[in-house]
Amino acid sequence: FLPKLLSATASEAPCTCSGPAHGEAAPRPRPGLPLPLLLLLFLLLSRLLRL
Repeated sequence: FLPKLLSATASEAPCTCSGPAHGEAAPRPRPGLPLPLLLLLFLLLSRLLRL
């Protein structure tokens, strides 16, 4: 389950940074999300799966 979650966030990372404002400020997309954001996303997903 965990590798699937990590691969999903890794594939979504470029999409979130491809906006015009983000693209001009940082032309190089980061390879991965920051750790606090990843932990927050994991907590949110686990809470959704429990419901």
